[in-house]
Amino acid sequence: MISLKTILITIVLFLTVNLKSQNLQINEVVSRNYNGLLSFENKTEDWIEIYNNSLDTINLQNYYLSDDDDNYQLWQFPYKKLAPDSFLVVFASGKNIVSPELHTSFKLTSEGESIYLSSNVLIDSISMPALNADNSFGRIAESSNQWSILDIPSPHFSNAESNFLSFSHESGFYDEEIYLEVNSLRPHHTIYYTTNGREPTTLDKIWSNDFLKNATLKNNNFCNVITTAEHPILEHKHVNPKVNINKTNVLKFASFSNQIKTSRTNSKTFFVGIDHYELPVLSIIIDSLSLFDEAYGIYTPGIHWDVSGPEWTGNYTKRGRAWEKEISISYFDKNRVLIFEQNAGVRIHGGKSRLQPQKSLRVYARKSYGNEDFTIPHFEGKKYDKFILKNIFSSWNNTMISDYFSLKSSENFNFEMQNQKPVILFLNGEYWGIHYLAERLDADFLSELYEFDSSDTINLLENATAQSGSNEEFLILMQFIEYHDLSDDVNYTQVESKIDIANFIDYHIVEMFFNNYDWPSNNLKIWNVNNGKWRYVLYDLDAAIFTKGDKLSYNMFNHMLTEEGDSWPNPPESNLIFRKLMNNESFKTDFVKRYIELISNDLSQAKLIGVLSELLPDINYHLHEHIDRWNYPISLSEWEMNLKERTINFINTRQCIVNNQMIEALDLKSTTYLCEELFVQLEFTIFPNPAKMYINVQFNNDLFVPSFFNYIITDTKGTIYQKGTKILIFSAKINIQNLVSGIYFFKINDDDNNHYTQKFIVE
Repeated sequence: MISLKTILITIVLFLTVNLKSQNLQINEVVSRNYNGLLSFENKTEDWIEIYNNSLDTINLQNYYLSDDDDNYQLWQFPYKKLAPDSFLVVFASGKNIVSPELHTSFKLTSEGESIYLSSNVLIDSISMPALNADNSFGRIAESSNQWSILDIPSPHFSNAESNFLSFSHESGFYDEEIYLEVNSLRPHHTIYYTTNGREPTTLDKIWSNDFLKNATLKNNNFCNVITTAEHPILEHKHVNPKVNINKTNVLKFASFSNQIKTSRTNSKTFFVGIDHYELPVLSIIIDSLSLFDEAYGIYTPGIHWDVSGPEWTGNYTKRGRAWEKEISISYFDKNRVLIFEQNAGVRIHGGKSRLQPQKSLRVYARKSYGNEDFTIPHFEGKKYDKFILKNIFSSWNNTMISDYFSLKSSENFNFEMQNQKPVILFLNGEYWGIHYLAERLDADFLSELYEFDSSDTINLLENATAQSGSNEEFLILMQFIEYHDLSDDVNYTQVESKIDIANFIDYHIVEMFFNNYDWPSNNLKIWNVNNGKWRYVLYDLDAAIFTKGDKLSYNMFNHMLTEEGDSWPNPPESNLIFRKLMNNESFKTDFVKRYIELISNDLSQAKLIGVLSELLPDINYHLHEHIDRWNYPISLSEWEMNLKERTINFINTRQCIVNNQMIEALDLKSTTYLCEELFVQLEFTIFPNPAKMYINVQFNNDLFVPSFFNYIITDTKGTIYQKGTKILIFSAKINIQNLVSGIYFFKINDDDNNHYTQKFIVE
């Protein structure tokens, strides 16, 4: 595959052409026609343009087109005359049609290939590179043998006014200021640009090559726009950042000639002097009015907010394609490598999370935007036509990790689940905080996961309502369960033939173990295909761990076994299947056995600590900047306290709590799970050692009780040089630039006033 990134697009491409005739030539080719010329069937087929560069009319009957270098006569023209100085478009559709228009018997590949025009000899040939959607590869003029990528194809017309912009620097991270040159294939065309996400017009500024510097010193702008309504019932208010947040240079370029746009819009993001992120970074460029306009901006309360319905009204509650806005999005992996940069669509995503100042976004790839999918590296390089950038609703102002931690701890269980990964988002050049890039759980996701031929056969239900397919079969099953005694093994066997019981058990254990209060009347998805067994999908555990009433010990067995639950979160119909299945001794035995197995292994204290220690540094390292942007959580120390009191205490106590609750709720005499108080001597390592600029403190116990610690750094005489408060037990990066060369001691006090010391050397 020939990559556009490897082409020196600042130099006009030359092609050596084998010409036996100067009269007929290939003039322009499009290999990814997404939004351009339509065939007679109203389809955007790829095409090849032929030009008669002579003074005579030419009969094409004895001419051929081919993309096979072993067979130049792959497709023959029919009887057709082409007048002098005239153009003819041939669609490369593979349909072999000669009326009412011409279609070859072969298709073009978007990865780049050679195309041949011949009669009894080879007349013309080109080597076409890989092209972006709706770009063409054409002669810079019909009389020229010089070829270039062209932004705007010109079928049936001269290529002379089609332009292409090239850049001295591509979107990316740069340590120091850069001198950005934008070159035009047509020097007489004028380049205009914008910096607010809007499409350039001839009313905007004309680009003149210039230096791009660190943009952070510019005044805060979009981050001061109010993004949630003011009402007593709404928990989180918009608060302007108190500091100058990080910013990047975002620009949109386009060329014009005689007031007509002659190039596509090129969107670029340049990070200058900002290189401290250890997570993937995404940059979204969008017309600011599409976000913040009172009438149609999707990120604000706007004219659609109504005080009589404060939680369910507002511009940000609007749904559907009509409220989808076009964006340019760039994805940089954690090594600062640009993975993709393309146009896409965006909507606000979620339920009540739309009320937060920081919204969740749903991003769409579509042909109409120029690309059918995204390639997401941390999802095994899979291709997706949509993904989500999630805020964290229920834990947004405390730990920010409930959903991420719960899902990560459950990724090897018997259910489909929503993978996600923390990323940093910049919106129109301004730091927009930590988001979680997540898969969109829909029929396409399941079809891709299991490599089904089509998603049309999938029934996917959300809270018993069909999201795709039909819920009729499931409602019949619900009716059977409601009116039949499942303690009868015959009835249970009937249900077992319709529900994947192993999946059902794993799914319900995880939801109950992690205390997901916003369930099962909400956040419940099930699916089947071809009348197969119903399976449950795990997603959205934002309300997990620290649940209603601030109770770590909330009893999810009572939650799921009551027939008198509230309309939300557990009305009788939502926990009906679980309640009825518990009447069957075989099911109950399997459920208890599996629950004990999981809290002894994958959901044990040791395993959960390991998961937390793996994912927490990504959040901890970037949290101070997120707090500066959103003022939630209120402070780093409050976040640490919430993490300790909520997540860590949950990890330390949950196994025994659920074991005892299960014994009581299911009327068991006992289980095989033993609850023992854990005490572990702390062990930690300091590296690098010797050190210069900083040290890492890594706790390396196989099993330990995590907490927060105060530390001091002293010299050999006991003089204190540095103090710190509440660092995480898992790992900590500590700046030691203030220390001169010598021997030092790193000392920790834990919650029980135990002391631990390690020696290190500063070079």
